[in-house]
Amino acid sequence: MELEARTEPRSPRAGRGEEEEGEDEELRLAKRRKVLCSEFAAVTSSDEAVASGFLAGNGWHLESDSANLQCIDLTADDTASNTSSSGADSKQQDDDSSFSLITWNIDGLDLGNLQERARGVCSYLALYSPDVVFLQEVIPPYLCILQRRAGGYTIIPGNVDGYFTAMLLKKPRVKVLKQEIIRFPTTSMMRNLLIVHVNISGNELCLMTSHLESTRDHSKERMKQLQIVLNKMQEESESTTVIFGGDTNLRDSE
Repeated sequence: MELEARTEPRSPRAGRGEEEEGEDEELRLAKRRKVLCSEFAAVTSSDEAVASGFLAGNGWHLESDSANLQCIDLTADDTASNTSSSGADSKQQDDDSSFSLITWNIDGLDLGNLQERARGVCSYLALYSPDVVFLQEVIPPYLCILQRRAGGYTIIPGNVDGYFTAMLLKKPRVKVLKQEIIRFPTTSMMRNLLIVHVNISGNELCLMTSHLESTRDHSKERMKQLQIVLNKMQEESESTTVIFGGDTNLRDSE
């Protein structure tokens, strides 16, 4: 007598149960991550977009990053900011062979939600904690907010009227030696070249930033400004490292 082995068909209800359990787990995970983002944003005075980016890059482990959280609050007063950032500074200074730099056109001419957008700028600067920051399209309200909140940085603006560039240099690692502003003589948009000589870990650097003339119609002026930048770079001594960064507005054809 032959016996036939049969495989019982899977119960549709059982299949749905496993799917529902998977969906429940995903929902619990999403809720947990939302809570972590809220906690992170509250501790660091940042927004949830910044929180999500930071936590996702660190495995969603808020507790293990508690030491890092102490050094990314830009909203405290100068004393608190300098104290809280000392741990990060000392850790970074263990490696004197490198430094971090950000260049960013913050689109200050867009006045919509100015306070919230300025807070976002501070949040991202706090998150990455760069040694040097080149900013373009800074306007007076942004400058005031940065001066109030970024106590851990020396702030050097390229102007104080209209819209302009600025440099943020982390204390005490980046020491300012001298600075100058080179006005572009034929600009119609208040553009200039901001130059700051600094010392980082015993090395002298010449930092330059600019926002060259905008739009296709001003191509000739833009190229003249670029040539001024290149000339100033070549004037520096061979022993000085020169770094230029900014918004050049250059087209492929230029």
